[in-house]
Amino acid sequence: MKPKISIGVCIVITLALVLFGLIYGTLAGFGDEQRQVTALLVGDSGLLEALSFRGADGLNLCVVARRHLTANDPDVQTLEATAKNLRDGKGDISAKKRENDRLTAMVEQVDAKLQGSASFLSTPRDLAYLNMLTASMGYLAESPAIDEYNRAAADFNALLDTQTGGALARLLGVKPCELYR
Repeated sequence: MKPKISIGVCIVITLALVLFGLIYGTLAGFGDEQRQVTALLVGDSGLLEALSFRGADGLNLCVVARRHLTANDPDVQTLEATAKNLRDGKGDISAKKRENDRLTAMVEQVDAKLQGSASFLSTPRDLAYLNMLTASMGYLAESPAIDEYNRAAADFNALLDTQTGGALARLLGVKPCELYR
């Protein structure tokens, strides 16, 4: 003889399995989507890598500037600190955006000082290097990685704002992705 399970126990087991499947599926699906967005942020050729390259170019500009400006020029020191902040892995996206904007402003200030330096203007190698660095930094400032990340993050956030799966995902603790603005 087989032992019989009551209908009530069967219903409870079924509901538990459905609830588990719904929670697991929601978390797994949104987790996969979020990992794809995160890969565009931290992966190879990602947004943070582009910002790190900009920081490296800023540090290279500091080397050139120190050859032609005073040793403790405050703009060069600020440029160096800002470039180092872009290269470190710390801070959220909005902090990186602020540092990137600050780097752009500091590059313009140091560039203007260098253009007023007779020793700089008489060094063709440094003139060419400055042009190359500013072109590289300009390209990285308009990097396609920025648009790709923002598009993917906005799409994820829109998915998270849906009534059905998104509401459950938010209830389960899935957070929206921060945009680079």
